[in-house]
Amino acid sequence: MERDLGLADLPEQETRLLYAVAIQTRAKPEVSLVELQEHPLMADISRSTFFRALKHLIKRGYLEKTGAEKRAGYKLINAPLGLVPLQ
Repeated sequence: MERDLGLADLPEQETRLLYAVAIQTRAKPEVSLVELQEHPLMADISRSTFFRALKHLIKRGYLEKTGAEKRAGYKLINAPLGLVPLQ
């Protein structure tokens, strides 16, 4: 499935984080940092790995940070078609 979505070149942690964002943003346009950190897909990922994956996904153009530093949210941009949130 990852290959079909164009995610085969992403590390597992980044893929899981991208899935978590896609799942969370189906209900609302952006997701908070806390919501992402507490998502079951992130349960066994260390804090430093989580933030590194988040940074890489932003840099690669999959995610966009919205809002101020302390209250930032994240949303999908340029996501593979299978991950685009349903509206």
